[in-house]
Amino acid sequence: MPGAEPPLWVRVYAPVGAHVLGDNGGRGQLDLYQAFGAATQIGGGPERSSVQIGDSDVVLLREPASGELLLQWIVGHDGVALVGNEADMTLDELLGIARSVQPPG
Repeated sequence: MPGAEPPLWVRVYAPVGAHVLGDNGGRGQLDLYQAFGAATQIGGGPERSSVQIGDSDVVLLREPASGELLLQWIVGHDGVALVGNEADMTLDELLGIARSVQPPG
C-alpha cells in the first residue's frame, strides 16, 4: 500500500466476478496484510479482545455496525492482519484461516 507506515503488502481474496472496492472493503472479501519487520497498523472496530493462535497473542478488533472482524499478530518478524466480515464467516472460521498463515521458509 503506497504511503503506509510501516510499508504494507495487501492481498484481497473474493469470489470470481465480485465487485471489489479495494482493501478493507467489507462483505464478500477477505484481506490479508503483511508489514515487513514491524507490526501492522491497521485500524479496526471499537470492540477489542485477545485470542490465541498457537503461541501467538492475537488482537481482535470488531466493528458491530458493519460486522468487520480484524485480527492482528506477528508471524516470524512480520506483522500480519486478516480482515473478514461476519456476513461471510464466523470468528472461528476466520481464526481457522489465520492459523494457516506461516512464516517464510
